[in-house]
Amino acid sequence: MKKALILTADAGFGHRAAANAVADALKRFPDPAIEPVIVNLLDDPSTPRWLRETQSDFDRIVREIPKVYEVAYDQSDKPGPSTVANFGLAAILYNPLNKAIRDVEPDIVISTYPLYSGPMYAWYMRNESLIRTKDGEQYLTNGPRKKHLPFILVITDLYTVHAIWFSYSPDRTCVSTDKVRMDAIQFGCPPGRIICTGIPVRPDLTEIQSDKSKLRSLYGIDPKLPLMLAVGSKRVTSMIDYLNIVNHCGFPIQIVMAAGGDNQLYQQMKEIEWHVPVKIYNYCNSLSELMLASDMILTKAGGLITSESLAAGLPMLLCDVLPGQEEGNAKVVEDGGAGKVLHSQLDLLETLSHMLMDNGTKLKVMQQKAKQIGKPNAARDISKIAEDLIREADLSFNKTPSLL
Repeated sequence: MKKALILTADAGFGHRAAANAVADALKRFPDPAIEPVIVNLLDDPSTPRWLRETQSDFDRIVREIPKVYEVAYDQSDKPGPSTVANFGLAAILYNPLNKAIRDVEPDIVISTYPLYSGPMYAWYMRNESLIRTKDGEQYLTNGPRKKHLPFILVITDLYTVHAIWFSYSPDRTCVSTDKVRMDAIQFGCPPGRIICTGIPVRPDLTEIQSDKSKLRSLYGIDPKLPLMLAVGSKRVTSMIDYLNIVNHCGFPIQIVMAAGGDNQLYQQMKEIEWHVPVKIYNYCNSLSELMLASDMILTKAGGLITSESLAAGLPMLLCDVLPGQEEGNAKVVEDGGAGKVLHSQLDLLETLSHMLMDNGTKLKVMQQKAKQIGKPNAARDISKIAEDLIREADLSFNKTPSLL
């Protein structure tokens, strides 16, 4: 069986969730299946502690000192600083990457995290003597070529993409929208290697057969009342304030809440005296079913949750939108008529009122627009790309005459 090394990290849930979605698709859709192995290079013992801790510090920095995050993002999102950062990351992460490739012996590498593009470029130069630029590729030696190890980069933002994502090294760069594709081309990535797949989401969003009423019955949810799904995380600070508005607005509505593993938020949710029907989870393993059972979602604007919501046809009520990539994700949602960025509690009240009036006419329109933007088959499409690249590498290697 062929193997895929999937590189990811745990700075937020999105990168890991995208990796899991691709892994699930690789196990089910190629014929024969490809065995996925997910590795977080930042967790390797040889990775410096400060870099490992960027994963756990991400939510804290965004929550407690958002202006620092905003300035750091803006200042680093330039060709010069991002190039310097990639050189540094190549030096720091080369050994963990090389160890992972040596241990797994993959037939393809897939990355869902931006910090691994530089190390992959360095790996190609050292192990395949392969250097790629915007003008093409060349081998640095005239000796026998090794079998090429294909590389797929999966960008997990919808609109605004930090410069550190882009690289010449991938055989395919999978992007979410035409706008991101044009950004990659402007960076210098060959257009033929850029594919607009969307962000990979759980394949079961397209495979769950039960209709909305049956799913609601499964979870003991009223089949008639409009259902809001509220998905929090450790960095969504205003979730409780918005939920309190829904709790007291007097609209006919019910809520299913998932705290996203944030124990403090989970406790706050449980301590509220609810005046509307609610179900509360800390971390929910059946989020796909709850999405398909819901009518709308209150959440952040992360790339993965946005893609999943749109794929499920859920209009989005977006809170605590981060500067940079999340602002871009929110723009895709708002420009497509599939949601609203909430700047105040009054925004939520007005938006909910408009969505629910006239028997939910506007809500139904927004649901249709969400489905038009969403790309639920992204993970399956990426698995097919992986299958094709592995086949091409095998054919190319078998056709190349030995120089020994």
